[in-house]
Amino acid sequence: MSQTQDSSQATTLPPTTTAPSGPTKDEEKDQKMFERWRKTLSLITGVGLSQEEFQAEVQKADQKQCELRKEKLIKNSMDPPSFLPAFNLAF
Repeated sequence: MSQTQDSSQATTLPPTTTAPSGPTKDEEKDQKMFERWRKTLSLITGVGLSQEEFQAEVQKADQKQCELRKEKLIKNSMDPPSFLPAFNLAF
């Protein structure tokens, strides 16, 4: 008997690889942080935004700042100053 092996009869197993399960939680977190950084930078510089997008973002930031100032003004106007009892002043 001959010990020659016929290549058509030899079976080879495919390499065992695991299917990619997607990005890990750390990679997702890094991607989100990068996107936030990129968006912030583009809002500051205007690079990567159209004129309309840039103006809309500026308007949104201005409105948010206005609302914060309004809330602070309302809060501070409702509470009497802390020095009033020391001078026996009342409203």
